[in-house]
Amino acid sequence: MVFFAAIMLANVFAGDENFLNHKEIIRRFETKVFTTNSQPLRHRMMRMEVRPHADRIQVYNIPSTVKTKVDLRYRDTPTKRQFGSTCSAFGLAASMENALFQIRPTDLSERHLWNKYRKYSSKSAIKAALKKGAITDEEFWPMSDIFPNYGYKKSAKAVLKNAPYIDTKVDLAIKALDQNKPVYLGLSVTDSLYACHKVVDPKSPPNGGGHAVSVVGYGLNQSIPGGGYFIIKNSWSADCGDHGYQYVPFNYCSREDMYCIMWVIDEVGLIGKNFQYDLNHD
Repeated sequence: MVFFAAIMLANVFAGDENFLNHKEIIRRFETKVFTTNSQPLRHRMMRMEVRPHADRIQVYNIPSTVKTKVDLRYRDTPTKRQFGSTCSAFGLAASMENALFQIRPTDLSERHLWNKYRKYSSKSAIKAALKKGAITDEEFWPMSDIFPNYGYKKSAKAVLKNAPYIDTKVDLAIKALDQNKPVYLGLSVTDSLYACHKVVDPKSPPNGGGHAVSVVGYGLNQSIPGGGYFIIKNSWSADCGDHGYQYVPFNYCSREDMYCIMWVIDEVGLIGKNFQYDLNHD
């Protein structure tokens, strides 16, 4: 019974959206086609977490052994619209959900995760997920409810066990994604990202805000600034970008006027009376 329920849930999560394919994304970067939605959206951001500085920029080399493209969107839950400036919780929950898919499809409560730290900081979100106990499912604490439902603590099963910090190192993020491990990313917000362009303009200026998202794939191509792009799952609703996803060039993490901070979601687990498992278990 549980097996069939998991399959049904996986089918809901996988979705059937017609995303832009790899060739079309490359074409849009090359021809500078940066389109937006006809109806502008208003988003919540958080303050910049790291001051952009040339000394922080890492020189990276894309590994020659990795695949040309990786797309883990089939493991995602549907895109949501965050409440307030809580992108740090939504981005980390999305990354954990993507990793947990290999164990059991799970829709985590962003409200529960946010309640563990309540700071506009991706670093604080990681620290809380690692040290402040398991996270419950969305059904026990919906994001629309200020207070949780009865039994939310007993139903909290999702845990983050290991999430190494990789700073701005794009090559390490690519290696992780090539191994089917999502990446949690804190980054500067540019005008193009904020406008929900599907393909984010590599030269777009930063608007002074910060954001946090889940990275669930990449595509390599030397014609794109930085040598390729990340597939990010945003939390500004499915109306933003490509059904809630955007394609961000690698040069985001090598510009002197921007910042990137990243963690690999290396090990997650589900705890319970009869069930315990993690991604590193064969």
